[in-house]
Amino acid sequence: MIVLLPGNPTSSLAAATRAVQLREALVKDGVAKDAASTALRLSMQAAGAAIEASADDLRTINARHSGVELTTDEVVVLQDYALHNQRLARRSIQFTRGALEKLATRAKEGRTALFDHQADRPLGSVFDADVVEETVRGVEGAWLRLRWYAVLNDETSAERRQLIQDCRSGVLRFGSCGLMGGDWQFQEVEDENGDWDYFWLIDDADNLDLTEYSRVYLGAAQGAGDHKFSERGGAPTPPTLPTKPSTAIDLCVL
Repeated sequence: MIVLLPGNPTSSLAAATRAVQLREALVKDGVAKDAASTALRLSMQAAGAAIEASADDLRTINARHSGVELTTDEVVVLQDYALHNQRLARRSIQFTRGALEKLATRAKEGRTALFDHQADRPLGSVFDADVVEETVRGVEGAWLRLRWYAVLNDETSAERRQLIQDCRSGVLRFGSCGLMGGDWQFQEVEDENGDWDYFWLIDDADNLDLTEYSRVYLGAAQGAGDHKFSERGGAPTPPTLPTKPSTAIDLCVL
């Protein structure tokens, strides 16, 4: 996980920090523009909850997503707040509300809900999505809200049954969005105090797509960027960058 931190150019260490950030940013910027191969995972501390499936939910699931006729007793519906549009410290990406609405439109088509981004361990499927103004985990803004369903019946395996129960009970509480592509707009911002911040802006003209949504046991943590930077021992000089950067990127949402 690479998380960009603000740095003050007036000190030598901060200047080195800024140089490290900028070089990492440019590498990641180059990766992000390779829309054909870029895979992005945005991890966050999910605010998810199991909710009662309504009659409309069941009709939508049966009409558009399920290949068999499901009943209310078989369906577990979960609602997660997945992404927001606010700029926060140590956050390397910002969505506009329009970008979130575009992702919601695509998610409503149906996206698989996975355990830990493992394609062979599905939990269910996203069947509805919208953008709402909410305060979630202390962040007030526009949130991409996903509604996904899981099936619990006699044919559900013991492993999947336990994972679904862990989602319902809050044990498997963290979320991570899998996205692909995008033509991000690189931003370099200096405030009135001379502090710098680097991030990518994704708006409604961007072609980033939500490919899947995962529940994971460990989500993004505040301070992950500090930990990453301390591992480099303060990074007095910019690190040597790989000639061919990985196409898998992890970013911290909160």
